[in-house]
Amino acid sequence: MEKIIKRLGLLVVVFVAFSCDDDITEFNINSSLSEEIPVSATEADQNIAYEATIDAKEDSEISKNLEKIKEYEVEEVSFRVADYSGPDTANLSGTLSVGNATTTFSADIPSLNIKLFADEEYTIALSEEQLDALETILLESNQLKVTFTGSVSEVPVSFTLIISAKTKVKVDAA
Repeated sequence: MEKIIKRLGLLVVVFVAFSCDDDITEFNINSSLSEEIPVSATEADQNIAYEATIDAKEDSEISKNLEKIKEYEVEEVSFRVADYSGPDTANLSGTLSVGNATTTFSADIPSLNIKLFADEEYTIALSEEQLDALETILLESNQLKVTFTGSVSEVPVSFTLIISAKTKVKVDAA
């Protein structure tokens, strides 16, 4: 009986060791990579054009593990308006694009009352294939290019447009 228990115990140890090898050699970093776009529209110009780079290396945990990154998982891309100052009836509309120099995915922002919807988070509808493409872009360069072009219906207004990519980064622990 003692031999059977020892053999079963050995089998359990071997099974656990082989079934958990990824858990032992990898860990995840959850991050919200973001870029803040300061917007200030005056009487002279109601148009907004902005281009920036979301750099994953600005996240200290990702930066510490840069050489060990195995993959990025982009869970969602979203935007929100913060720190709004201006007329209660001003609307924002435009196009938000994310990607790199050769591949971009765009979402139209229909006329949105800025004051009414300030501080609300809006998820950009992207397909699994588009999210996969963004993951590949991040894995290759650790960066995403963000572009916003649009306009406001009334001026003067000022606010911050915050674009975020909620990500999970798989890192080799070895």
